[in-house]
Amino acid sequence: VIGKRNFSDDIEVSESSIVINLEDSSILYVDVDIPEIYSRFITNELSADVKFPGNNKKIYKGIVVSTASKINTEKRSLAARISLDNSNLEILPGSLLEITINYNERNSLSIPDTSVILEGNKVYIYKVSQDNLVKKTKIEIGTRNDGFLEVTSGLNEGETIVAEGLKKIRPNGKIKPINK
Repeated sequence: VIGKRNFSDDIEVSESSIVINLEDSSILYVDVDIPEIYSRFITNELSADVKFPGNNKKIYKGIVVSTASKINTEKRSLAARISLDNSNLEILPGSLLEITINYNERNSLSIPDTSVILEGNKVYIYKVSQDNLVKKTKIEIGTRNDGFLEVTSGLNEGETIVAEGLKKIRPNGKIKPINK
């Protein structure tokens, strides 16, 4: 991108005058100050979600590429730099951005909260076998988020469960699964 400098009509230009800027905006570097209480969670290679007012519906992906080695004592914050792919040139340098650094992500199994049966302090689900028989199975759960529960034990990836209509199910009964 060629950037024009602001000159008035009455300015004299010599051979050593800088008239244009040559700018590469395909990768933007965003410098952010992380509040001190979160500084221990911020490391290189963390992903970041970036939004800007010009296109609030789109989430751009960035990555933390560096962090300061110490806390800024005046701001009580940690300086970090995020690299942001801007190859489509949708974001202009200097734009105001909203940044979320994803520091607490983990891969885990989750199930709809409509698929659990609570009995006292125990949690159960109905697993569906290959011959469409249901078996009541005890599970352990973790965090709840947007209508889903994290499963920490009792269920493996790829196993089929009954997600809704639990009142119509009987343990060891046969069902007709509906794939959604």
